[in-house]
Amino acid sequence: MTTFIDDVLPQYHNIQFREHFRMSRATFEDFLLEIGENENLQRGVHNEVTLRYRLLVTIWVLANRETFREVADRFDTTRGKTTCAILAERLQDFVRWPNRDMLPAVAAGFDFPGTVGCIDSTDIRIKQNLRHLAAFTNRKSFTSVKMQAVCDSNKKFIDVSCGWPGSMHDSRVFEMSSLSRGLEERLRGLPNYHILGKWRIFGYLDVNNLSFIPDYIAAAVILHNFILDVEGDDEEEIHDSSSDENESDDHGDSEPEDEHNDVNQLAIAKRYRIAHSL
Repeated sequence: MTTFIDDVLPQYHNIQFREHFRMSRATFEDFLLEIGENENLQRGVHNEVTLRYRLLVTIWVLANRETFREVADRFDTTRGKTTCAILAERLQDFVRWPNRDMLPAVAAGFDFPGTVGCIDSTDIRIKQNLRHLAAFTNRKSFTSVKMQAVCDSNKKFIDVSCGWPGSMHDSRVFEMSSLSRGLEERLRGLPNYHILGKWRIFGYLDVNNLSFIPDYIAAAVILHNFILDVEGDDEEEIHDSSSDENESDDHGDSEPEDEHNDVNQLAIAKRYRIAHSL
């Protein structure tokens, strides 16, 4: 019986591998070694499935817009959920606020003096959840979760807070986040440092269980930072024609037409390029 990972995936040339996994084969092997030190992932809850297999499934889920049924058909498993949850436990190992000695170097990467990061909240589309429809319906009238994040000048995440209901205002998300409670302490005695906004990332999460969403976002953030550490930011755009064709039809991502439609389309295209770089 032909299996995707054992028989099909080895036939992928390097460009195909990067298109589907958003990283090179060498970077994946580095990530496998890094994560392999996690005892929980090595044991897992399904000992018959190797760590390599589980990570490949998980990264495929995060990098490609396939339903869980399609993933199960391709890989004969849907265990990406469990792996995302275990990866999320290591978020603090990959997303770190710069220490005080690093702040001058971080600020030097921005054009605006004294900036140590850019902050913003973004809405990540999710399926409609009828039990919590009002709470997760945002001001643009689609269901979402809020993600607040801070990035440095190299586009690395240095602080993330996610999973908030879409109806929450950005200021309320900030107020509830650990960043709000700890920012004064982090910048105490450093009056010339601050954070700015803003940026956009992520598109749509095809997840039914709301409790899984923060783990998926955290896993994607971890992969984003790790790839930047290993490969850097070469500004290479990864084109996914299948997702481009289905972007509006599948998830209703098209913006209403108005007099600023051209500007809106440029902004949407830029957002998708950023999302595809993960």
